[in-house]
Amino acid sequence: MLVIVTQFIILFFIMLISLFLFLIVWKYYRNKQETKQQTVKRDLLSKLNRYIQQSEFPKEYNLEDSLVFHGVEEALAEYGSFVRDVETSRYIREYVEKNFTPYYRRLLSHRSWSIRMNTLYRIDDFQMTTLHKELMKLYRSSETTKLEKYQIMRIFATLQHENLFYMLGGQGEGLPNFYYRDILLRLDEAFFAKFIERSKEYSLPLLEGLLDAVGEKRDITYLSFVEQMLLHSSIEIRIRALKAISKLGYIQRYDIVFQLAQSNSWQERLMCARILAKVQTKDSLSFLKTMMSDSSWWVRSAAAQSVLEFADGRKILSEISNHHEDQYARDMAKEWLERRELVHDS
Repeated sequence: MLVIVTQFIILFFIMLISLFLFLIVWKYYRNKQETKQQTVKRDLLSKLNRYIQQSEFPKEYNLEDSLVFHGVEEALAEYGSFVRDVETSRYIREYVEKNFTPYYRRLLSHRSWSIRMNTLYRIDDFQMTTLHKELMKLYRSSETTKLEKYQIMRIFATLQHENLFYMLGGQGEGLPNFYYRDILLRLDEAFFAKFIERSKEYSLPLLEGLLDAVGEKRDITYLSFVEQMLLHSSIEIRIRALKAISKLGYIQRYDIVFQLAQSNSWQERLMCARILAKVQTKDSLSFLKTMMSDSSWWVRSAAAQSVLEFADGRKILSEISNHHEDQYARDMAKEWLERRELVHDS
């Protein structure tokens, strides 16, 4: 029995030593590969400016070698990430399209999700135009994940490609609205305007993303569209439209805002209270005074803050704090007057 135990212990230690030696060799091999790849990357980065000025890419890099390929790939991606010159970007894209397309085409069909995603990121980084057919095939596949489809849409948005209308039309892909906002903010003004024109075709999340994108752009060219959305049957769309108007800082349809200021939704009333600060009329001030007695603390606070935006706002709040019949209105007026005093004192 003792002999068997001894043999087992010896065998166990032999296995441990073998595993240890294997890991050492493997780590050495991996480090050697990584060193070679990084050497290629550093070498190319140090020469890229000269190559681009000469409009001639070096031929000394053997792209058949996987390590060399990835070194060149990393160098071009890193260089392109901080270069804004159109000609330089075009130079890099043309080189990548000529030399990387076959490899990326194979990777788009890879069984590994992470490999496909990383390939999509690279295609986006380089703004490649040679893989539209493969991208659409992947997009239409029933096995493609929503995250992959989102990345494909980002690629087509960057390229201002008409396929994006097909992808986002109808019910879209059921993505969160902030994904759609990110996609739409990649569009140039002409393409973005086309999406505004087709807004009646869109799902609610896409419409929300479109309104958020308009707000981010802060371009009053789209004011008419946003004001039209204030009449939408969806309360969430109306709130998004109000948020967009708040960011635009301008409105023409005061009547709609006055109507929504009496909504049953405190979120709508809150946004209206903020917008009315920009209207600066007797009617808007009258609404704000009424909203100082709102059942929602948030609405009362926004109304008081908006009153302060008027030329005689402090005087108006002072009168409310002393004479308003509603205790909540008086307290909120005092709170904002105290805040203003603290700001001035500091």
